[in-house]
Amino acid sequence: ILKQTSPFEERVTRNGIQRDIHVVIKNSPFVVQMGIARNCEIDLNHIAFDCSLLYDTEGEKGVDFVKLKPIEYKCVPNEGGDQVSVELRIKVLTSQHEDMFFKVKIQGQDPVTKQDVPNLKVITAPIKVISKPEQLKKR
Repeated sequence: ILKQTSPFEERVTRNGIQRDIHVVIKNSPFVVQMGIARNCEIDLNHIAFDCSLLYDTEGEKGVDFVKLKPIEYKCVPNEGGDQVSVELRIKVLTSQHEDMFFKVKIQGQDPVTKQDVPNLKVITAPIKVISKPEQLKKR
């Protein structure tokens, strides 16, 4: 990950451990920019990406949903094919999930077979999703 944007960052302590959390607003876009090493032969223009919302826990526990995926995304690679910007929108609130934080897994896939490309996966820093920008101003 080269960069992860958010309107606000917050330092929280849970179980005695201090962590920096990105705070985003439900349904509002934020961007994660990822890149590959210079010596890598992969052209990101020829890769499909799948994004999934995970809980910020050990392992990769996905956020359950019935019909609508809890995340929307749009991936735009640069011309050189060594970076991709992923615009994300999260559709669920931290408060709806027992105040759990989230992470986003971005997985590169073969565009035809949809098979995961080995070693082409990133997981974002922890994210807290709030409903309104006014909640940011109270801090």
